[in-house]
Amino acid sequence: AGQKKAGAVFCSSEGAVMYFLGEKKAWETAIGVAVHDGNDWTEPSGVNPVMEPRDSSFFDSVGVEPGAVVSIDEGLLLVYNGWDETFTHRTGLALFDASDPSKLLQRCPYPIVEPTLPWEITGTTPNITFSEGALVSERFGCIKLFYGAADESIGVAFKC
Repeated sequence: AGQKKAGAVFCSSEGAVMYFLGEKKAWETAIGVAVHDGNDWTEPSGVNPVMEPRDSSFFDSVGVEPGAVVSIDEGLLLVYNGWDETFTHRTGLALFDASDPSKLLQRCPYPIVEPTLPWEITGTTPNITFSEGALVSERFGCIKLFYGAADESIGVAFKC
């Protein structure tokens, strides 16, 4: 079995859900899910992976990795990172069923954050925007995404 790393965890009064990076070998990735029953993390039988790279017409055709997971009215919103054959990292969104976190409901066909600014394009590792956290403000109807850029800078993208 390959390694598992890079978990994005959502906790509530009803338990916890973790989306994690599963890797067969370097750069061959998929996203799996585990749930916490109050004592231990377990992977639901027969559901992993729950999300894999798509075909070459998409921004996430080579790899996917979880960035953050937040609860919204429609379910669990997974902010994830995807890359293509150029290894350009972009941020995407996927919606999972809150009552069955292994069930993918929707997946955005295009990235919501991608390298466009000079400090995202050039740096230690060029062409990288890599989400690591998200905050949702129900009061103001906003989402803020915190992301790394070119392995040198930190950015915040938001939508209200």
